[in-house]
This record gives sequence, structure tokens and C-alpha cells, in this order.
Amino acid sequence: MPCPAPPSPPTLAELLAQLTALNPASAENLRPEVDALEQRLADARAQLAAAETEFLRVSLDQAAYGEWTRRHGDAVRLRSKERLLGVDVGCMRERLERELYLARRSIALGRHLCPDCGGTGEGELLDGGTSLVATGCDSCEGTGFVARSASGA
Repeated sequence: MPCPAPPSPPTLAELLAQLTALNPASAENLRPEVDALEQRLADARAQLAAAETEFLRVSLDQAAYGEWTRRHGDAVRLRSKERLLGVDVGCMRERLERELYLARRSIALGRHLCPDCGGTGEGELLDGGTSLVATGCDSCEGTGFVARSASGA
């Protein structure tokens, strides 16, 4: 009896959706990066599919060797690009998994998103927004989470 295939890991979009439910501020900070990475990967896969198709169409006669070399080089370059983007996707998956863990852990420890900063951990801007020094939220001390009160609020 063959072994069952391992389950596929969740996509970046699925992880981002889970994070949005737990910590919307963190998810919104990561959303542009995730969207851009997914778009780059989709573009690379489309380019690779087109290059592979062109590579397979090259005839096998001696006169087509130059074209074969060029098409082969294109396919190899795009395969490498896709592999490198796969590393970027893996790193982003690890970041999202870590953020999910931290959000779940905070909830399990009885903390919820800070109502003053919305979970960003950022405080008011100094000097009308001209200061380069970042400030932390006074309510949550820059963590983005506060302890639940005894009343559950």
C-alpha cells in the first residue's frame, strides 16, 4: 500500500487570512509584501511555462542548434528564478507562521489587541510627526496587546 502524500502547506494567502482574523494590524503590514511576492511568483511561472513550450518546439536538426542553445538557456534561467522565488516564499511563510503563533499565544495568555493602537504597538507621533524617533504605545508598552480585564473586556 503506497504511503499517503504529505499535506501541502497552507498558501501565503491562507496564512495571511488567518493572521487577519487574529491581528489585523500585523496582517496589513505584511499584505503588500505577500501580494507582491505572489505576483512575482505567478509571473515567473507563466514565463517559465512559455519558455518550456518554446524549448520543446525546437527541431532536432543540426541547423537548429543555436536556437536550441538559446531556448535552453532561457528555460534554465527561468527555472532558477522560480527556485529562488520559492526560497522567498518559504521565508515569508515562516514570518507569517511566526506572527500567527505570537497572535495565538497572546490570545491564549488572556491578552487582546490594544484598543489605543489597534495592535500596532505604535504611540503618538512626536513633534507633530516630524520626529524620527519611534514611540511605543503607552497602554500596551509597544507590544500591541493588553491583558484582558476581569470583566472579560
